[in-house]
Amino acid sequence: MELGSIIQKPILGNRYVIPDIHGLIKTFRALLEKIRFSMGDQLFLLGDYIDRGPDSGAVLDLIMDLQKKHFQVYPIKGNHEEMLLETILDEKRFLIHHLKINDSLNMLEDDEIPHRYIQFLKSLPLFYETPDFIFVHGGINMNDIVPLLNADNLLYSRKTIVNNAWLGNRRVVHGHDPKSLPEIQQCVENKSFVIPLDNGAVYAFRRHRKYPFGEMGNLCALNLDSFQLILQYNIDATGN
Repeated sequence: MELGSIIQKPILGNRYVIPDIHGLIKTFRALLEKIRFSMGDQLFLLGDYIDRGPDSGAVLDLIMDLQKKHFQVYPIKGNHEEMLLETILDEKRFLIHHLKINDSLNMLEDDEIPHRYIQFLKSLPLFYETPDFIFVHGGINMNDIVPLLNADNLLYSRKTIVNNAWLGNRRVVHGHDPKSLPEIQQCVENKSFVIPLDNGAVYAFRRHRKYPFGEMGNLCALNLDSFQLILQYNIDATGN
């Protein structure tokens, strides 16, 4: 697994970022259609492709298929991918239990996690950078000696500590910690130095512990150049 790398801006096309898909394959496909994702575009994915939603395996297959077809897709690792990899090292009975409580038993083929999934998850970096953005799943403590080497923060933290001298003119875009749509919209409108994008798409039809019903449920895509926020409400749970 590489820690991360710098991706240069494309000569043609748009740059998009999407967080926390969580097995919502229909919603993910609909959002890609809505942004008209094409070969000339870049797409940064912020981790947590698996668990909770109805088809984690299909989400992984779609991402891998786009990469195989040479679309410019740059996925990073989320904490759910890391937890699954850690569980795979345990006894099989713990793996089945882990998949069951996370609604991801559909990832199994012949009672095993396919090798293609394991290799893909192991290959995921912890972050990507462009000249103007840093993409992580969780958070960053910019006061660390080397902020982008703290894997626990990048995967699990729900807080980003800003150090303007280290950050410079870049912005951090992250998922992991679901925020209400008004909070996300305000950060995007203000072009904040830290932009959360996880609107808890999997909470479209169930209440989140922190927010009232109705404030969550969208899978978000941010156009990094126009700062347009594109929303796709969860259609997996409706059966559409």
